Amino acid sequence: MMMPVEEKAVRWLKGQGKEVIYRPGKSPDFIATDGQGYEVKLLFKNGMAFHRAQINRLKAFGGVTILVFTTEGDEPVSQFPFDEVEVPGYYQGFRLYIVADIRDVDPQFWKELKIHCVNQDRTLYKWILDWLRLAVRAEKGLGPNALDVLKNKIERGVE
Repeated sequence: MMMPVEEKAVRWLKGQGKEVIYRPGKSPDFIATDGQGYEVKLLFKNGMAFHRAQINRLKAFGGVTILVFTTEGDEPVSQFPFDEVEVPGYYQGFRLYIVADIRDVDPQFWKELKIHCVNQDRTLYKWILDWLRLAVRAEKGLGPNALDVLKNKIERGVE
């Protein structure tokens, strides 16, 4: 299922005469029949987030156009070639930042979690993945207490 910003993008691209293929969960988000890739970003507080793996996929694909939308309006407020930007950094006055992977925040915690998941059933691991997906879908950070929430969940076990 497409996010609302992706729905805006596909309508806009079709209005530009582009036939595109949607690639849920992949980067770039759309590939036009001419081979051009399009990555859709929602502008939030004058910035847009990228994951490290996403940056690598966009670089490997090459020639991707970033389409920047806001929650208002049906047209991109900006579009630019990904090849011209450095992340993290600034481009056209927009802040481009890397979303920290929670595994980078506390590697020892993730090592312990992996051992726990191997020794126990995989329910906890599934719960964490679901929780992280929810956070991403909500387009919010994990919050300052995310590690405490996860650690407490491990200590109490899965209900």
